[in-house]
This record gives sequence, structure tokens and C-alpha cells, in this order.
Amino acid sequence: MINNNEITVKKITMKGLAAYADIQNTRSQCEKCPRYNNSWSCPPCTPDITKYTGKFRFAYVIAVKVGYPEELCDSEADRKQMVAERTRYYDMQRRRIQTMLLGLEKKHPGSYSVSTCLICEKCARSEGLPCRHPDKMRYSMTTLGLDFTRLLKKEFGVELSWSGEKLSEADYCIAALFV
Repeated sequence: MINNNEITVKKITMKGLAAYADIQNTRSQCEKCPRYNNSWSCPPCTPDITKYTGKFRFAYVIAVKVGYPEELCDSEADRKQMVAERTRYYDMQRRRIQTMLLGLEKKHPGSYSVSTCLICEKCARSEGLPCRHPDKMRYSMTTLGLDFTRLLKKEFGVELSWSGEKLSEADYCIAALFV
């Protein structure tokens, strides 16, 4: 069972959100990820954030604290098993957020959400094919060039801690609905 899940939403102007843009740094981090150049929702396929968000006035930024069971955090399991369990819990929350945001888009015509795209098990780009679900595919805030670590700290008062060998007590999923 997942514990300590908390959802916080904050309305930020698009100008305010643009203050967290750090495209060069976030893209260099993206290049280290296995999804880089293998996913339609990841660089180098992502649009320029200023052009992409230009028609919107506000972003409802959603921070979801994903807590993990104590037994998993205190586990002496090998690193590979621990990472697999963390990914399973974390992705479950990201899928819930994505489903919720796609539903909100339908209720608020003209809005658009950003969250990690997890629609397909394996992205068609890695097979040299076009996106199977372009109507549902979404970019993450990071792939658009936003520094989520700084945004979490300044807007939500959350200082991320990197755990090293053990699993952190919690991670954060960041998403937004642009209106």
C-alpha cells in the first residue's frame, strides 16, 4: 500500500511559470535518460515552451507527493529490486494524474495538460513509427525545459532529497493544466 500521498495545486501565471525555464540544463539531463530520442514526448521531439504555452494565461500546477511503504524504504533489497518497486509505485501515481488531467481537458475546452506520457508500454518512436495516440500524448514539465526542483522549492516549499543507497520516503510527481 502507498502511504503519505498528498496533492497540492497552485495557480501560477504563465509568466511566473516561465521563470522556471532552464532549457539548456533540463535538456542536458534529458540526454542521460533512456527515453531521450526514443519517445515522442521527450527531447528532441518536444516543442519550445514559449511557443507551446503562448496562448495560455495560467497553469494549475499539481504537486503529488508519492510516499512509499516503510518496509520498502527500510528494505535491504538489492538496488535493482528497490528501483523496480519505486518505479512501479511512482508510475501508478503518474498514470492516475494523466488520466485525471485528460478528463479535466474534456471538461475545460481549450485547456491542455502536461504530465509524463505513459499511454503506451513502449513508445512507437523507438520503433520508427508515428505516435499511436497523438490526441493523448503529453509532454512532461521537465521535457518542456522547466526546472521542477526549483519550482517545487519556491512554489510549494518542498526541498527534494536524493536518497543515495536507500529509497527516499517520498518522491514528487509534477503536472499542470494550462488554461
